[in-house]
Amino acid sequence: MALAAVLAAVPAQADEHYGNSAAAKAAMEQLRTDAPAEVRARWGAFADLAGGAFIAQDVGSYEVMWRDLEWLVPGAVMRWGNGMCRSGECYHADYVVQWNPQEKRLDFFYENSLKMTAQPRADGALPIRYGFMGFETVLPEQGLYRTERYSLEPATQSRLLAMSKGKAGSAQRAAQEAAGGQGTAAAAAVPSGPAVESAMKATGQSAAELSRRWGLLLGVLDKRFMDVDGRDVAWRAFEWQQPGVAMRQWVVGCGNFGCGSPYQVIIRPTDTEGLLEVNDTVDGSRRYFAVEPDGALRLQSTRTGVVLGKWRLGASGQLSMHGRWFRPVDADTLAQATQGKSKAVALAADNPPPRPAAVAPVPAPAPAAAAPAGGSDLKSQLAAMQQQMAALAKKIEEQDKAARTPAAASTPARAPSAATRQSAPAPARAAGQGAACGAVEGVYGTGDNYQVQVSFEGDTLVLQEPNRRSVYRHEGNCQFAFTHPNGTTYRLGVSGKSLNAYKGDPSSGTALGLLRAAPAAEAARVAAPASGSCKAEAISFQNAEAANPNRVDHLYGIRSLPDRSAEPSGRYQAPEPNGRPWTVLGPNGVGGTFEEYGAPRPDFIYGIRRWWIQANCDGSPVVEKGAAGSRYLLIYELDRPRQGSSWQRDELIVLEREDKMFFIDRVKSKR
Repeated sequence: MALAAVLAAVPAQADEHYGNSAAAKAAMEQLRTDAPAEVRARWGAFADLAGGAFIAQDVGSYEVMWRDLEWLVPGAVMRWGNGMCRSGECYHADYVVQWNPQEKRLDFFYENSLKMTAQPRADGALPIRYGFMGFETVLPEQGLYRTERYSLEPATQSRLLAMSKGKAGSAQRAAQEAAGGQGTAAAAAVPSGPAVESAMKATGQSAAELSRRWGLLLGVLDKRFMDVDGRDVAWRAFEWQQPGVAMRQWVVGCGNFGCGSPYQVIIRPTDTEGLLEVNDTVDGSRRYFAVEPDGALRLQSTRTGVVLGKWRLGASGQLSMHGRWFRPVDADTLAQATQGKSKAVALAADNPPPRPAAVAPVPAPAPAAAAPAGGSDLKSQLAAMQQQMAALAKKIEEQDKAARTPAAASTPARAPSAATRQSAPAPARAAGQGAACGAVEGVYGTGDNYQVQVSFEGDTLVLQEPNRRSVYRHEGNCQFAFTHPNGTTYRLGVSGKSLNAYKGDPSSGTALGLLRAAPAAEAARVAAPASGSCKAEAISFQNAEAANPNRVDHLYGIRSLPDRSAEPSGRYQAPEPNGRPWTVLGPNGVGGTFEEYGAPRPDFIYGIRRWWIQANCDGSPVVEKGAAGSRYLLIYELDRPRQGSSWQRDELIVLEREDKMFFIDRVKSKR
């Protein structure tokens, strides 16, 4: 498995360590310390995590991921366990980690061999590396095991044992926790506060009843949450639209080119106990939250449909949305991170109504004189009130319309970072019949639930789904049809920036809105150099999943290593009995196969269309050289998206003194 891979990228060193040598054990005992400053200087972020277990669920393709840290010698030696479950199979590896006073670093030993090292930074961050490649960087974050890619929340040993299917965790430690009152997770506290009190007053329900109905959402009311992922900032805010009846979630994303406008998602209870309806006010899509017993929310495509993700509220108040953690922040912190854009959303809790001042009782007023028979004073007052109400209604309508403006997408790109970047021109109208129908090429869908890439070629419409490509022929009146090999005919009606997908009756179709427009076809060549100006091959691509989908990324690549010191093509095998998963790079940069753990099942196997060694314009490779070998960057295009993108980049390691080269955790000979 990947986490316990036998990676020889680190030069061979002494195998003796605390776990297998009496001499090493005695030496480590001499380094024992509980002085906080010294422990933190040696161990960085690990100093605050020691003794804890941490779990995350639904992280990428993993159902469960965990870390488990335990002192063997305080301040000197630690057991660091890590593992994951995928496709129902769970894997775990325990490392002995000890302080190396000569190198001022932490050494990670697995099965009597040094596999990884880490040297704490001044800020406490702990980058863990094997050879030239990074494993993960553990960041100092109160209460969480947080890396640059994911966050794990604290867990008991009992939960770790259960979630890892017995692969990790200690029954003895679980018993000790239980004896200390920690073995069973306490029931989540029922939230309280002005927002809950207003809902109780409006609905007549108790706080416990509201908590069962709304789940964790009751605990995030009147709060703002933010996450920073690279240069992208995403944030959310929650408040009642109508206390106890409807909740408003504000959604905003900020990317390289600024922040989008806030828009609303309205959440309401349904007539089914424990089921909430989630309505996107921009694309009109409807999904559902199923409230779990612990308050977690399961996002579903329909009332009983496919699970799209989960929301959880961590012990430290952080909100996990489909595996991405958002931390609570105040209005000023959020405004600074979003260049003031977040000020467009003012929560009612920001300006609570003042408490009425205590006043002395006043005598009751004398009875008012009767109005004139014609009631002219009363009529004039009523007319003035009606005018004021009409003006107020118009203002509210204008504000609501402005709030519905779509936000810019904030999904971080996973494609290779560009050596040079250039903004693409405005989107071009589709050619041929698409232009005649006023269509725009790009990504259409119903939101996160379903997305497809649409383009036009002459009089045909090309629909690119994650697992297939369908060509629709034009039938007239901007209606396109595709007949499946099973005989079923599917149709798409085109009208400007929207599509209507149906089989028989167009009135019963599903509306697909334009989510991201594609740039002009010429944009992919804007960044390309003049013919013959570079020795390396130009690689121009557009990543539709990037924060700015209209930006064209541009790189250079070569198909072989200089001086033919090693041959990149061939089969790289994982350190498993059957060698799988493996990666096969075809000759001359064309073709191949990429497998994930779970292969040979077809859904874990991807085809490689093309691959390159990243290079400079002059044809020299982008390389980092060291005593043990050289690190290159391999760029490859898959036949379908993996983790959100068809374009991938990973490290390729060529050892200096051994006949080995590595791709991720897979190895082959240099020839």
